[in-house]
Amino acid sequence: MNKIKEIFSQPEEVIDIHNIIYLLHLVFSLFVFVLVGKNYIHILGYVIPSIFTIYFCLIKTSYGRKKFNYINQKMGYLLKFGIAVLGVAFLFLLAEQTSFLDFLNSLFMIITVASFFYWVLVLDTKEEINKKVFATEKDNRNIFNVICISVLGYYMIDYIVIFAEYGFDKYFMLDIIHSLFLGLVFILRLRYIYLYQEHIGKRREYYV
Repeated sequence: MNKIKEIFSQPEEVIDIHNIIYLLHLVFSLFVFVLVGKNYIHILGYVIPSIFTIYFCLIKTSYGRKKFNYINQKMGYLLKFGIAVLGVAFLFLLAEQTSFLDFLNSLFMIITVASFFYWVLVLDTKEEINKKVFATEKDNRNIFNVICISVLGYYMIDYIVIFAEYGFDKYFMLDIIHSLFLGLVFILRLRYIYLYQEHIGKRREYYV
């Protein structure tokens, strides 16, 4: 248990685990596409994790270490664009609500936007704003916990509803595994930005 806690307290370890899990997810997805056929809705679900994986790979290179602040700024811009796109998509989805599953999908969009906004607050806001939002270490921890619990709750409720409405079909376990992969990389992304904000706070206190 202490070893796991130590691993999840180091940004480099979190990045490595995120990238490994995402690669395993890609291999699993190829198997699913061969078995079930291509599903373009599912394919779109790989876009966001792919962007973060590329970012994590980039910041580990020598170029990434030299241009770390520059890359973070560009990532912040990209996430702001993502928030705008998801905001528009949310409005369209909201207008086409026909079931509780549609409501859950729109709820997941809100959780995703919240995670993007968390990243933007850490990576691409002025120091004065960062200080106000993360006045104490507890503030950072609270934001992390709320988003993390929300995404776990979403996946649990989602599959309870699916099982209640459609029962246990032959692809049910494939969907469960797919969600486990996506849920893990989602939480690892949150963990990384939590640790980075923690680093910013400690560095700020050190120089005061």
